[in-house]
Amino acid sequence: MAKAFAGYADPGNGPVPVLYGKEWDSPLEKAGGPYPFSPAKAMALLKAHGWKVVPNGTDTCADPGTGPAQCGAGITAGEPLQFQLLFASGTTSTDEQNAAVQSSEAAGGVKINLKSEPWNTLVATTGTCNAQSHPAATCDDWQLQQYGYNPYLPDPSGAGMFNTDAINNYGGYSSPEMDSLINATEYGSSSAAFYAYEDYAAEQLPILWLPDPSNVFVYKSNLAGVTPLNPFSALLNPEVWYFTKPAS
Repeated sequence: MAKAFAGYADPGNGPVPVLYGKEWDSPLEKAGGPYPFSPAKAMALLKAHGWKVVPNGTDTCADPGTGPAQCGAGITAGEPLQFQLLFASGTTSTDEQNAAVQSSEAAGGVKINLKSEPWNTLVATTGTCNAQSHPAATCDDWQLQQYGYNPYLPDPSGAGMFNTDAINNYGGYSSPEMDSLINATEYGSSSAAFYAYEDYAAEQLPILWLPDPSNVFVYKSNLAGVTPLNPFSALLNPEVWYFTKPAS
């Protein structure tokens, strides 16, 4: 990930970017989130749930079933642990990011097959997969998708993204607890309400948190008003710019 964005990206510890979230970031997110990168822990977790782990190969289900130490519902003996990841083509950083995801998952024997396609094709294939937008949808046409931008905003509430049947809830995630926590993050709510939502979302993984790439703006030192940048948009605001006299 560091190569893809040359260090100019939020680390992606949860639903609120920590580099510009400031007071909205929960202590858990600031501390690195609930899942620090650890291939060893990932492989141990897979083994504890019935999988035969083959580092840099493909894991297979060794103990099918729905018990706490088995592979899970609908998974057959010997079934490989592999997924297809669809993503929007045409951006070098997105290509590099997904190649890094593929490589890191392979270390634990999780095989990710990458498939890039034009934006319009990707949107037509994946779409928002919930009862509100697609009453008859089963979402069987895709497994993982990445549009090429981070779908979460520096809005600390999650409304419209992770509540049940939200228009931007692309994977059809639904949790009564999440709905309740999002509803509690109303205007004027305490920071504790926002932290409760953030921590739950960070742990639940309604989406895979990925680095949030930042825009880099270069400007002359005597041009003032450029910063702080608008965290809700990539648009510039030249109406607030002004020149200052060089220091004498």
